[in-house]
Amino acid sequence: NAESIGWLRQEALNGSTRSVYDEAVAEMPARLAGIALDAARLELEAAEGDSDRVARATAAHDRAMNAFTKLEGHTLRERALAVLAGLGFSADATERPCSELSGGWQMRVALARALLSEPALLLLDEPTNHMDAAAKRWLAGYLADGLPASTTLLLVTHDRSLLEDVRCTLVLEIAERRILTYDVGSVGEWEAARARRGEELMEQAQKLKLAIRDDTAYIKRFGAKASHASLAQARKKKVAKNEAQLQELKDALQGLAAEKSGGAADVATLPLAGPSKVRLMLPDAPLRENGPADGVLLALKDAS
Repeated sequence: NAESIGWLRQEALNGSTRSVYDEAVAEMPARLAGIALDAARLELEAAEGDSDRVARATAAHDRAMNAFTKLEGHTLRERALAVLAGLGFSADATERPCSELSGGWQMRVALARALLSEPALLLLDEPTNHMDAAAKRWLAGYLADGLPASTTLLLVTHDRSLLEDVRCTLVLEIAERRILTYDVGSVGEWEAARARRGEELMEQAQKLKLAIRDDTAYIKRFGAKASHASLAQARKKKVAKNEAQLQELKDALQGLAAEKSGGAADVATLPLAGPSKVRLMLPDAPLRENGPADGVLLALKDAS
């Protein structure tokens, strides 16, 4: 549903001759509500003299006015110009045709359009490409504090400073067909928590390995003696249980810290997680009018 999902297109604006401002507000809900209000006003004027038609047109006009007011249509231009200014456009530049801009500046217009569309779900893929430091700082602040509360942001970026500045409340790491949850507020906090998790798992793995070694030695030494048969059998069961737990720990360690000095030889160096495929499932449209029944806009279907 184009009204509920917005994204940053990775191509230029295909020679659009609209002005920077007009292109930026093309999908802005307040602008669309303004167009609907204008149409309702014209219909109301045309209905003069027909009481039934006037009644219908008046009701439609009231609905359109309420929608326009709810979307703060009276501040439409002010908000749009603020976004364009944040992305580096001067007041004069907002009136230039997009076709006169370089590819990098056209991408900024496309980003402004995506931000101003105020979708339920906003998909941004490397939004800071072709962007100077000032625009990056502005964008980070806008993504953190300027988006509507109803917008969910899905951000793909290699720009660490952007990741640090866009605050979060939860990090989900997808690795080795698992989803790991970290209750943290930044990328730096996630890295620290991830490192601690790796250390804790390796310590647990080392303890299990030592226990397996000791029990295996006991079995080899006393397993053939009748007086130790019951104890040896119990230790065999313990070894099997510990080996299963050790394998679970090794699986959990996949993709975490690659080195830990002083660790056991078979768990100190860990292979990094390979590339994964992730499927994200969206609910049926329309979203803006009704919303998903379970309140979940974006769901992780599977990771492999």
